[in-house]
Amino acid sequence: MSRVQAWILVAALAVSGSLALGQAVSANSAPASQPAAAPAALPPPPAAQVDPVEQWIQQSKNPTSWLKWGADVRLREHWTNNDRTLNEDAANHEWHYQRARQRLWLTGTPCPDLEINARLVWEFYNYCWPNTSNRRDFNVDEAMFDILNVKWKSPFGLPATVTVGRQELMFGDGWLVLDGTPLDGSRTISFDAARITYDLKDIKTTADIVYINQTSREDRWIEPFNHQAQTRFTSENDEQGVILWVANKSLEKTEIDGFFIWKHDEKQLSTGDNADIYAFGPRVVHNFNDNWRYTGQFAIEAGEKNDANICAFGTVNDLTYSFHDPKNNRLRTQFEYLSGDTNQDKGFDILWGRWPQWSEILANTWALETRPAQYTNLYRVGWGWALNPSDKTEFSLNYNLFFANQNPKAGTAGFSDNAKFRGQLLTALLTYKFNPHVSGHLLGEVFAPGNYYDDFRNDVALFLRYEVVFTW
Repeated sequence: MSRVQAWILVAALAVSGSLALGQAVSANSAPASQPAAAPAALPPPPAAQVDPVEQWIQQSKNPTSWLKWGADVRLREHWTNNDRTLNEDAANHEWHYQRARQRLWLTGTPCPDLEINARLVWEFYNYCWPNTSNRRDFNVDEAMFDILNVKWKSPFGLPATVTVGRQELMFGDGWLVLDGTPLDGSRTISFDAARITYDLKDIKTTADIVYINQTSREDRWIEPFNHQAQTRFTSENDEQGVILWVANKSLEKTEIDGFFIWKHDEKQLSTGDNADIYAFGPRVVHNFNDNWRYTGQFAIEAGEKNDANICAFGTVNDLTYSFHDPKNNRLRTQFEYLSGDTNQDKGFDILWGRWPQWSEILANTWALETRPAQYTNLYRVGWGWALNPSDKTEFSLNYNLFFANQNPKAGTAGFSDNAKFRGQLLTALLTYKFNPHVSGHLLGEVFAPGNYYDDFRNDVALFLRYEVVFTW
């Protein structure tokens, strides 16, 4: 795909969304019609017809009272240019490949309060370019368990749930806790952990206590099937951690969370860290009325990383206005701040938030400074618009400006001496749900570097992806 084609595709996404917005605005601005006479009473609608195919699918997924299963297949095609280099003359600046991820999961309930959960994931790549010795035309890769745990509900009659084993974790909006395996992309995001969740319904509060213990190698407990000769790492460090997270919804239209996180890193790869980081703070979600909604999270960090003392601060904020019109138009503005320092080890650490939170391009570009998706040293201001042109369709358009607090790379190749404007990002996302079992999306991104970089890294980066997901 040429760059011209890429720009045309991103522009088409923006135009399609603009047309949808125009239709929504026209519908809202049309003069109100005169009230009509009350219609005569109508007979009740007929009962909804049960789709026999869908009924058979659901029955097949639950063949016995003690077993459930399911599966999905995610097909993606990626094309990127300059997202890893910001230099169109650099080697391997352009990538084109396909990803196919298959997952099969089982849940067994040997008794009413006990669940055994397992999920097997297999993802292979097909590289069109670059085609190097470690990126073959067709790479069948390997299969592994990304979920394997036991869940115990109401232990000893307590209002709690205990989950022990490999599991997925997400707190809040995933700002600091979501991805435990950042080096394998979105193939897996799991944690080896023990979690206790207390549900105190009388005071509308949940409290989570989590202990995390996982290694950088994926073969810690069970060797993957069709294991490749080269050891695959899912993180640069061996990690331990504790998360305490309390969420309260006793106030009307408000949720107030409080959290404490400890993360201990032991370097296993040259790009890893030796660190003990302590983070704490609040998270607030408040609906001012039916239209306005605010979400904000703040974190103070202290501790030590690579013999440097950490005293850092971060915050992410989102203010959304919903029109509640027929097209469900929404507007949002965002502000994010992650403190930085001339010594990068003293900056804010995103902990387990290393995933493409606002951009696939910048998740890769950040490796020029730290590691993939290791966000720090950042001001971000963004604006967005989203709508649902139909019941099955959603379109969103987002624009972000990025700045740095410091320029720790000043004087090194690719970075300016003292400038701090990182650049600007435009993203467009179109999703469509064909039916309950088939969905897809089309994502386009354009990043224009700012004067934080020098002329060596000043070329526009592009990202395009389409996805189709089949779910059983």
